[in-house]
Amino acid sequence: MLRTATLRHLLLTAALLGAPLGAALGAETAVATPALGPIGSLAGTLAHGSRLLGVGSTAPFRIWLDRFSTEDEVAALGAALAKGGQPAVERAFNDVQVGRLLVGDRGFALPIVVAWKTAVDGAERLVLIVDRPLAIGELRRSARSLDYPFTVVELDLSGTGPTGGNLLAAARLRQDAAGVLVIQGLNVLPNPLLGVHRLDS
Repeated sequence: MLRTATLRHLLLTAALLGAPLGAALGAETAVATPALGPIGSLAGTLAHGSRLLGVGSTAPFRIWLDRFSTEDEVAALGAALAKGGQPAVERAFNDVQVGRLLVGDRGFALPIVVAWKTAVDGAERLVLIVDRPLAIGELRRSARSLDYPFTVVELDLSGTGPTGGNLLAAARLRQDAAGVLVIQGLNVLPNPLLGVHRLDS
């Protein structure tokens, strides 16, 4: 399960790589994307499907990761949240793309705006924050899901064979009193990611 406690630990670990996530900056920070070579790609299966991602049943997924987020980007994420909440994060990361996520056969991949790798209890973890497209139906109904504009992926990269992970189709970001970023999902349970494996290209 994609637990809040686990994500708090991962995000705190990321914050320690650079400026604290709760650091206050004088102005909202726009983030530049450095050009770095590709890291690789991953593939697997999204169990149960997700209406918010346009797939009604179990579907394949693929991730292309070009680079990990920089220390400045991690700091900018916290500064934007502290200053203007999620709308400020969306504006600051509007032109940032560190990779892509493709689910099913929807025909286009979603931009990954934040990515980092860390270790929890000796297991290597990859955490991705994806800019989720808002459906017309959500906008027409002013649905509660509009307050959850991101998709969050957590993958277990330990071991040499296929592994697993979890996906929150709709998630929102907030900071707690200690300035630690907390990820909250719209649904109680995440979608399992099965058979996750690395690809050569």
